[in-house]
Amino acid sequence: MNQYKRWVLGIDGGGSGSRARLIDCDTQQQWELQSGAVSLTNDFSAAVKHIEQLCLQLCKMADCQCDEVNAVFGIAGACDKAAADQLMHLYQGQFAQLTIVSDATTSVYGANGGKPVVVVALGTGSVGMRLEPSMNNVLVGGWGFLLGDEGSGAKLTLHAIQACVEELEYSSGEQSLLGQLICRRLGPSKVKILAWARRASPTEFALYTQDIFKLYGQCKVADRVIEQHIASVEALISRTRGSSTLPVVLLGGLGMVSKSLLCDSTKAQMINAWGTALDGACLLAKQALGIAPNNQTILDGEIAHNDG
Repeated sequence: MNQYKRWVLGIDGGGSGSRARLIDCDTQQQWELQSGAVSLTNDFSAAVKHIEQLCLQLCKMADCQCDEVNAVFGIAGACDKAAADQLMHLYQGQFAQLTIVSDATTSVYGANGGKPVVVVALGTGSVGMRLEPSMNNVLVGGWGFLLGDEGSGAKLTLHAIQACVEELEYSSGEQSLLGQLICRRLGPSKVKILAWARRASPTEFALYTQDIFKLYGQCKVADRVIEQHIASVEALISRTRGSSTLPVVLLGGLGMVSKSLLCDSTKAQMINAWGTALDGACLLAKQALGIAPNNQTILDGEIAHNDG
């Protein structure tokens, strides 16, 4: 690595999209880009494609080489060690230093500047992480669409579709506003809906969450689905907080709209985020260079790490 340049790259990769920031730590100049979904468990090949685009384009913009860069990838699905190791193998020796962690880790770093906090991220998927005063991380959830992700955008739409199918199956009365929405978007019959659901990715499921929330207070069926979503969010917050009294930061595309519907006692635990998951990735990369306070130690089982 060029000893006169200290380059830091952070990537925040999620099921709905990704962002990256490259920093020249000598001049503090920054470059940022966005790309498509980066989830190792939903679509590994697409994740690699979008990471590659971000890295190459940013280095070209900054006129540096990847092997001069200290990188941290915070990626959905990286809690799957096999998937994270596979990604690390692909980038072996390409960076001066590379660390791969889950997006929950970068979120918890960004949320409170590396200080103890509870973070719950609600996007295409859902995950919680607690950064304890002992400087250990505790991960809650992150099992993906098939086995978990309750409180997420993808699961909210799944439950809305299930409610619509139930109406089509058993109701002989007028269709609810939620049922009408699902049928307009996916098809007017169980056959059409089933065909869509079989091929749709979690990202495609999550596309309809804002439309579903717009029906809140106007449709009893939508209200029931959203109340189920809020109960799942409350449960994830409670499990992630555990017996601690740490403050809670709610992040992700569904964070704000969900926060407004939480119970008062849960709202009282909330604080505003210090930064984003992308900020957290960059902070971790700077700590690896010794140019940011090291407030935390990541559990060995949570990372894949390589010095180029």
